[in-house]
Amino acid sequence: MCRSYNRQYGTRYLAAMPTNLYGPNDNYDLESAHVLPALIRKMHEAKTRGLDRVVVWGTGSPRREFLYSDDMAMPA
Repeated sequence: MCRSYNRQYGTRYLAAMPTNLYGPNDNYDLESAHVLPALIRKMHEAKTRGLDRVVVWGTGSPRREFLYSDDMAMPA
């Protein structure tokens, strides 16, 4: 849509798509959550159970940036 509008009206709009957002009312289910809410839950459960380790899957090579949803939102 932005590309078509830019072509027609000579604007320079773009659509920002923030990824890896997390925050209140997120999905913390270990089977269906995204990476950060799942990690938050794993860390919380380990702390409440007094565990000294948490198992995290993956190679560690992917790099991700996370953004808290309130930091993304514009103030009223």
